[in-house]
Amino acid sequence: MPKEVLLVEDSPGDVRLTKEAFRDANSSKRMNKKSIKIPLLVEDNPGDARLLREMFGEQGSHNTELTHVECMSEAEKHLTEDAYDIIVLDLGLPDAQGLEAVRRAHAAAPRVPLVVLTGLDDESLASQALREGAQDYLIKGQIDTRGLQRALRYAIERKSMEEALFVEKERAQVTLNCIGDAVACTDISGNITFLNLVAEKMTGWSWQEAAGKPMAEVFRILDATSRETTANPMDMAVRQNRTLHCPRTASSSGVTDLRLRSKIPLPRSTTVKGWLPER
Repeated sequence: MPKEVLLVEDSPGDVRLTKEAFRDANSSKRMNKKSIKIPLLVEDNPGDARLLREMFGEQGSHNTELTHVECMSEAEKHLTEDAYDIIVLDLGLPDAQGLEAVRRAHAAAPRVPLVVLTGLDDESLASQALREGAQDYLIKGQIDTRGLQRALRYAIERKSMEEALFVEKERAQVTLNCIGDAVACTDISGNITFLNLVAEKMTGWSWQEAAGKPMAEVFRILDATSRETTANPMDMAVRQNRTLHCPRTASSSGVTDLRLRSKIPLPRSTTVKGWLPER
């Protein structure tokens, strides 16, 4: 596949589809370099298990060591004793039904990618399974060999990306908690998603208490002269996605006081990202 491709297309929809096709092709090429060698199949139906065995055999790899068990307790034992590339889990096991099976599999091997299989075309159950830790959800009778292999490889890649993101997030959080400045993060709506330890101390809010609350509720700005709450420039900075200057007040110092729920003013040297005192 060429490294660089020039696409001449004026339709945004067609451009998006073409980009996705190239991305899928590149991902498949990367993933095919490493075949799925040790999958664990948890399926109590002999017919479905035989069909899945045939699908794994049709991928052309003779090195695949498929392990098949028929109940959740056996799967938990295997996951404790051996390492697997991926878990293919039926949601209708004799000793674990639905989301219970997902939770138990994820608890037994939280770092192993998980794809669930079911005969029920239930979108609600699919969404819940994904929230409980599954990487994908497949419906029996609606997949072929190629589709199964692609879903499993994407699940492995997705899990790998999740693990890498988790490590980076943990590293970033440790860094933010070690610096001396207060740091507050918000979502696109301006609601708090993170406070580091310094910000927690300054505001009097814990991260858990502040999560989901508007920035203006956690950081309150009082006019230095009237002592009334003023418009929060940080909220405006988030909405407008740019750095704003805090207007001067009529106070003798010419600097607006920033007061928080704890009623303790921030030091004049404090800097809040997205807000700068006007010079």
